[in-house]
Order: sequence, then structure tokens, then C-alpha cells
Amino acid sequence: VNKAWYALFGAQNLVGKTDVSKVLKLVVDGQQIAIPSDVRSVAIINIPSFSGGANLWGTEATRAPFSKPRTDDGMLEVVGAKGPVHSLM
Repeated sequence: VNKAWYALFGAQNLVGKTDVSKVLKLVVDGQQIAIPSDVRSVAIINIPSFSGGANLWGTEATRAPFSKPRTDDGMLEVVGAKGPVHSLM
């Protein structure tokens, strides 16, 4: 079911481009975070994978300076994607 939603929203994104920075305000720990104008979608997750199992954080060597996300750390990860293909990678 999730992949069907990704396909639907991805198809909508191919047809029309929404500048997320104009419709979404991101505030983290009381500070507003600027969203780049080329970001088309934002996901807030608490699991180490996304979009059907994609590992967004890479290996230990490529992850620095970030730590590996964990489901029990009390934190949420905010992920921005530039388009439907970017969301699936």
C-alpha cells in the first residue's frame, strides 16, 4: 500500500512541481530551518530506512558526521527529497 502512495505522489510531482519551502515551515528545537527551494517533499521518520527499504544514511564511512538513526533514541529524522526518483534512492 505504501508503494502505491509513493507512486501516486511521485506521479503528481512529475506533472506539477511544488516548492515545499513556500508551503511548509520546519522548526527543529525551536529554530526555523530553511528548506531549499529544490526540495519537493519532506518526510519525518524514526526508522533507519525509507521508501520501501532505502538506506538514506549509507555506510559507517559515508555517514560522518551523522550517527546511525535508531528507533529507540527519542529522535526523529527529517528527510528532504528533490523528486520522486530521489525519494526512491
